[in-house]
Amino acid sequence: MKRFACFFVIPILALGLFTTQFPQKAMAERGTIIGTVTKNGLVETEELKNYIIDMTGKGEELTKHVGKRVKVTGDLEDRYGGTRAIKVISYEVLE
Repeated sequence: MKRFACFFVIPILALGLFTTQFPQKAMAERGTIIGTVTKNGLVETEELKNYIIDMTGKGEELTKHVGKRVKVTGDLEDRYGGTRAIKVISYEVLE
């Protein structure tokens, strides 16, 4: 019986502790949002949801349009702690 505990139970418990201490990153899904670029590097939607602009690719370029209304397509991601982010694929400044 002790062998069973050593070879099966203890590794399973260790694996359970490891996975709860390091939450997995949520999978991103492709989507489009419309909102206003803020000086804090966010896109604030009309539903008052804020998306952190990922500064890779076209994201850095998008942050230059502070105060403008934009339509942004990219990978939307819910992050740990309830924050949201968007990795920008394309965007359009709306008039």
